[in-house]
Amino acid sequence: MNDTSIPSHSVPPSPHPPVNIYSGSDFPLGAALTNPTETSKLKGKIQQSYPVSFRGNPYRPANTSLKAEKYFSDKPEGVPYVSAEDAYQAWKHTAPPGKERDRLMAEILVTKLEQHPQLFLAIEENGGTAWLEQCEHNVTGRGFWEGKGRSSPFIACLIYACEQVRNKQLTTAQHQPPVSQASEIRIARGSHPPTTLQQQPLVQQPIVMLCQVHCDLLSRTEGILVQQVNCQHKMGAGLAAAIARKFPQVKQAYLDKPRWELGEVQFVPVGARLFVANIAGQERYGRNRRHTDFVALQAGLRQVAELARSQQLPIHIPYRLGSGLAGGATEAEKQQTWERVKSIVALECSNATIHHPTPDTVPPHPDPVPRLNPIAHLPPLNPRVAQHTRKDIAMAALATQFVGRSAAPQNVLSSTRNYERAWGSRANTDHYTEGDIVMVSGSGPWRGVTEQMIERTFGQHYLPLLGRAIAARATILVGNAQGTDRLVQQYLASVGYAIAPHPQGFIQCQPPVREVQLPRDRAFSEEVQQRLTQQCVPIVAALLHCEGALSVEGKKYRATWNPQNRVLALYDRAQNAPKMLAYNPPNTPRWEALTLPNTEEHLTTEDAQHLARLAPALQQRLLDRYREGQ
Repeated sequence: MNDTSIPSHSVPPSPHPPVNIYSGSDFPLGAALTNPTETSKLKGKIQQSYPVSFRGNPYRPANTSLKAEKYFSDKPEGVPYVSAEDAYQAWKHTAPPGKERDRLMAEILVTKLEQHPQLFLAIEENGGTAWLEQCEHNVTGRGFWEGKGRSSPFIACLIYACEQVRNKQLTTAQHQPPVSQASEIRIARGSHPPTTLQQQPLVQQPIVMLCQVHCDLLSRTEGILVQQVNCQHKMGAGLAAAIARKFPQVKQAYLDKPRWELGEVQFVPVGARLFVANIAGQERYGRNRRHTDFVALQAGLRQVAELARSQQLPIHIPYRLGSGLAGGATEAEKQQTWERVKSIVALECSNATIHHPTPDTVPPHPDPVPRLNPIAHLPPLNPRVAQHTRKDIAMAALATQFVGRSAAPQNVLSSTRNYERAWGSRANTDHYTEGDIVMVSGSGPWRGVTEQMIERTFGQHYLPLLGRAIAARATILVGNAQGTDRLVQQYLASVGYAIAPHPQGFIQCQPPVREVQLPRDRAFSEEVQQRLTQQCVPIVAALLHCEGALSVEGKKYRATWNPQNRVLALYDRAQNAPKMLAYNPPNTPRWEALTLPNTEEHLTTEDAQHLARLAPALQQRLLDRYREGQ
């Protein structure tokens, strides 16, 4: 048998004696059924490759530290894995050793046989699963996956894969095959009873089909009707008005609650098995901007999903939930908000139905909603960072953009570098809006990365982008690890952002509340801000130096110096807002003006003149200190 090599079903051969399934097998089928088929090909045992398209084919970095196969170049997103071994190594860190990892192996082998049906046919021609039960998988004689027949976890998974492919071939579109005894495979060497893999889905699909129907939401008699409310005890417009007219108790319950917090849910019973869920998904209300808080809305929908599961209730979502009056000032902003809300609904309430307020003569149709999470399928670099990876994936599920640049050398593996590639055109865009939720990731002081490398990257890459995101009043999500995460938190706190822990383990940073719109004649140009910053920085720095402190307060201003971020700040005490933020690159005398979080607060000529009047006294104090030092 050559590797045109795997036999054709049309020429029934004599069954081959049982073989050792591994990359060195002289029987081509044995070399093709092993996972590292590129190694089999390199050894000359087979002539073709057996790539596997698995779980969306996310980006995979090069990895030359593996024993079975080495991958000398990065695999771009969308390109299949070169072998089943490649897929297994990329995903095994997401499945703890034991049953979960066994299921991962079985899923990969099912995928391989489905995508290369000639392998399944060759197994059948040699006796099917009975033949596999006589084969062995022996590479070193001591590996976990090794053994003979079903005593080998690998062969047990391979037998299961064959049964699954055979069942699918026998299945009609109307009937699913029953779980047979052959479908129940023993994966470990007698360590636990047979496991029915068919009962537990192995793949979380990247596409969620949200059912959309055209009918009256308020005509439902069972389930949970979802609406978004604000935290100001104001209800009376849009869908809320219609709900209040039909179910007055819903509005009354909303008004009776003494205090509302973002993310809270109030379930109001309006029928035997019918509830209205008031989700506090926005702090305030108005038509001037987007008020929907995606983080709060997701927290509320998660509680709705929990009640629906416990009570076996359907979930009814109104079309453009949180995207009407609260969705933005323009139709384009509202549509952008709705796309984001749909992705959150798909993530938290995948079985929900979206109700359009249009005549029900239009037939129902499914709406494919992609999970807007570009890193959901990236495996962690190693088991030690798996917990942090889960938090990063949770951040990415909410974010619309990404900021991050690895401080590690190119030959050092980096999660941040992988994230930047996965986000693609939405990474480090240099353009942000108030509706954006920006995920920030960066290096920590490990794997050879020093604090100096982190600070240099922070100053060169993060500060300019964060400045623009702050100026746009974007929401920012960041981790809580040492290194870049802490620098980001400190910088955002210094410019007035509210820093708060999120239930999923990361840090949520919200822009300061802007209560008053100042007159337009206060508008300023960045060129003027740069010029005034250069005039004021030496005076503010001299003041702090004279006082020997990192923070000094006067009647009009408060000045601070953050040595970690290397940011000098000047605040207006009356407004409690920064008027100047200046960054000093390490080992240089240069100062750069950073973008302010509120463009209505800035340096003025009066500020520069006021500080200039302090200069002579400060100069004298510095001269006196110099003389005292002599």
